[in-house]
Parts: sequence; structure tokens; C-alpha cells
Amino acid sequence: MREAELRLTKGELRYLVVVYELGKGGELVKASEVACRLNVKSPSAVEALEKLSKLGLVIYFKRKGVKITKRGMEEVLRYYRRHRILETLLVTHLNMDLDEACREARNIDAYVSDDLINRVCKLLGHPRKCPHGYDIPPSSECCGTALVSEEEVTTIAAERSREVNDEQPCKPSGSPDNTYTPP
Repeated sequence: MREAELRLTKGELRYLVVVYELGKGGELVKASEVACRLNVKSPSAVEALEKLSKLGLVIYFKRKGVKITKRGMEEVLRYYRRHRILETLLVTHLNMDLDEACREARNIDAYVSDDLINRVCKLLGHPRKCPHGYDIPPSSECCGTALVSEEEVTTIAAERSREVNDEQPCKPSGSPDNTYTPP
């Protein structure tokens, strides 16, 4: 079983997911790009990124950018797992449509424990794909497979980055539809 679960706030997760997706799982990302994607001012983004750096989830290079760590990647994949398992439950057992299930999962995915998600995963028969067709990262505690491998990180990051870049182009700060919400 994992040591104590790291409990990130919804806001911290949003920043971490954006760094992961913009950096395609490992490239340097400018704080201004993160700020633009989240529709916040650069100083706010820098402050949040510095906090994530203190937690060991990213490496922050002053005036250069930020790069996600392996621990940060693991947290993002844990988040994707929680979201996608919840989404699958809502679609298959509560008959919600995809958009509604995604919205509802997004409301609670940051707050549920890995233990609960593993129990739901077992209930669902260890699904490999969510209703949208995206891979559900497995858990060694539940599915007998490691949560993250270098190959999976690259594949999932590239898949998610294409999806985000196609659907969520960065517009100048203040644009009404420039708010980004992770999956």
C-alpha cells in the first residue's frame, strides 16, 4: 500500500495537469504559458508553481520555466485515474451522458481516496478505457500493474496534449472562454 496519499487542492491539481500537458510529460514549460492556459496573471502562476516545486512535483527554474518531476507525473496519472474511473461509474451504473458524467466526476475527482477508486475499479471489472476512449492508468494496488512507466507517461501526455491543444487554444488573458479545466 502507498505511504500517505498526497492531498492536493483542486487548484494545485489544475496547475500540475497543465504543466504536464503543455510539457508533454517532461519538457520545460514557461510560467506565462501556464498562466495563459489557466487565465490567471503570471505572478499568480509563479506563486502556485513555486508551491508545487516545494512539494517536489515540479522543478521551477526562475525566469525560465517549470518541468514536471516523476512524482508530479505520478500525481497527474493518479488524478486521471480517479477522474476516468468515476466517469466510467457514472456512465455505466447511473446512466449519465458523457458530458454530464465528466462534469460530475470533475466536481469530486480531487477529493476521493485511492482506496475508494480502487474499490470502484474492482466493481467495474478493472476497465482499461473511460467512456471517452482514453486509457485509464492502472494501479499496482488494484490492477497489479504499475501506475506509471516512462512509455505510458509519454503516450498519455502526448494523447492528452493533442486533445487539449486542439480544443483549448490559448487566447490573450481576459478572453471569456480561456478558462481551462482538466479532464
